[in-house]
Amino acid sequence: MKILYAAVIILLLGACSDKENGMWTVDLDNKQNISVFDIFKKIEVVQLEANEESVFRYIDNIMCVDDCYFILDSRSFAIFVFNKEGKFKYKISNKGSGPDEYSYIASFTIDEKNSELLLLDGMRSEVNYYSLAGTFKRKIKLPDLTHAAYQTIGLLNSELLVFYSTTNKDGRIIYYSVPEQRILNQYMPEQHNFVFSSVSTLNNRYYARSFSNEVYKLGENGPELAFKWNFGIENNETLLNEKLNTWEETLDFHKRILNSEILDYVLSNQLSSNHLNYVKVLYKGAFLNLFYNRQEHKYQLCEKFREGVDIYPGFMTDKYMIGINDETGNSLVLTNKILDANEQRKLECLGDESNPILVKYYFKD
Repeated sequence: MKILYAAVIILLLGACSDKENGMWTVDLDNKQNISVFDIFKKIEVVQLEANEESVFRYIDNIMCVDDCYFILDSRSFAIFVFNKEGKFKYKISNKGSGPDEYSYIASFTIDEKNSELLLLDGMRSEVNYYSLAGTFKRKIKLPDLTHAAYQTIGLLNSELLVFYSTTNKDGRIIYYSVPEQRILNQYMPEQHNFVFSSVSTLNNRYYARSFSNEVYKLGENGPELAFKWNFGIENNETLLNEKLNTWEETLDFHKRILNSEILDYVLSNQLSSNHLNYVKVLYKGAFLNLFYNRQEHKYQLCEKFREGVDIYPGFMTDKYMIGINDETGNSLVLTNKILDANEQRKLECLGDESNPILVKYYFKD
């Protein structure tokens, strides 16, 4: 899944008023001439070893824990694990009908405290637990949803899971108690069936609707409004109620969305760390990269970096973000202008049978 998926001059916003009213002001027309190295101090290419056991083609989800990369390729029905150098360690590939098997991997998350990997089987409404060494431990059965499926899993603590479902009319955010084996509550019902209606970032404990300026923090007592984007424009949600009767009408509708003919902006991806928010924003027919420093209330905004490259991040910490490069050509992500000689040599070794690469961007201190 390609995830859809800041200037030499950084604007200091109206910080006092923004801090008081929880609004984060960004002028989307203020695209800036930003170098990659205005934000990152080092860029590293991670080659993922490809052998008979480890070959895959797509990255649907990625997490980095204990210096290991955990990668979901849902088309392979497997999770692949590599060490920090990209050497293959093992994979979880247990598709089947047995008690320790699954029918499909919709999503996964990691409980670092208990060193467990939680794998969501959305077709069977089950969660399979594995050790971080890949050993099956147990599974739990989730309550069936009405005409809906669990699609993404997140972890608030070892006893409290959170799920996301685009099709659940009772609420797209679902809180589930592991010890009580029941749904505690369902939040954020959605009146639209618009395919981009949510940006699910449960591993970061945030939730946002793609066409809304509101961003929610998923706390143990339920979602709480964290902040609002102030782009100076408001989307008209009534325009999403257009009746689409044929496949051709649906394709045309999404084409108009991508050309910004229906909505002024769409948030297509969002990642958060303790101090920084990253958002991929569709605006006026172009995807923009928005970095917002929550402590300093400053932002950096660009379409592509000065070096002519773009970024497609799938995971972020306080120290780095990991860019996913599978379906996207390397020329859009990497050039010799941003890589040192050692990293360039890694690219020269890539061939048609190579795995997708990861690009690790280390933030400046």
